[in-house]
Amino acid sequence: RPKATTIAAPHRPVGFTVEANGTRLLAAEFAAGAAKVTAAGQSPRELKTSATLILENAVWHHFIYLLAQYDAARGGVQQIVAFLPSQATQFTIQLERVGAPTFAVGGRQVTAEHYRATMGQNVAFELWADAARVPLLIRIPAQGVRVVRAGSEALAEAISPPAPAAPAAGEAYTSEEVTFSSGDVTLAGTLTLPRRGAAPHPAAVIITGSGGQDRDGSNVLHLYRRIAEQLSAGGVAVLRVDDRGMGKSVIPKTMTSVSYRD
Repeated sequence: RPKATTIAAPHRPVGFTVEANGTRLLAAEFAAGAAKVTAAGQSPRELKTSATLILENAVWHHFIYLLAQYDAARGGVQQIVAFLPSQATQFTIQLERVGAPTFAVGGRQVTAEHYRATMGQNVAFELWADAARVPLLIRIPAQGVRVVRAGSEALAEAISPPAPAAPAAGEAYTSEEVTFSSGDVTLAGTLTLPRRGAAPHPAAVIITGSGGQDRDGSNVLHLYRRIAEQLSAGGVAVLRVDDRGMGKSVIPKTMTSVSYRD
């Protein structure tokens, strides 16, 4: 889904939009200590905010603006207030420059600025950036997320070798397409079943986060597919589903918008 951020010097947010198939799903505008948030099919909301930064889920270029607001001369742990457009709320980030380690990459020494950002329920991000503070590698260790800037693959591997691939479906689990009804909606998904152990297996249903997402979590590094495959390799049956209006799941013509509750 195309996402666009508009900023003003020094890296302060002005606007953020999310579009899909030519339709604007979300828009946020910032001015004079307030944010105006408009979601498809809903009335605009205006909220007071002290945020100086937009940080939307899985929008990795926003970390450029986060690092740009760090005061290197002051150093230490610094508090930065960010705004999450999809939830129309602000939150505080603790950002710290950890150091500037050097790595051997392709026969040469490469120095990367190392930062750590902590937010919410102690969700920690590890970031390595170039001298201009453009992120080269972003890691969320607790979630197994690893984002690499194009051209920095060798450096990323030197800093943090990629996790081993999930077991092949034929070895540890089976995978099949499924559909089912929820009222007048047909939802589509994937069911993975472990080969180890005897049925009935313990089972899990994956519920996606905020915003429309497909069953695999394609916009968050296929996170839901990875979780499902690892669980099924360990003996758990897993159902993951396309949200309404995403992938092969449909939205009734009578619905003008879809919320997290739906």
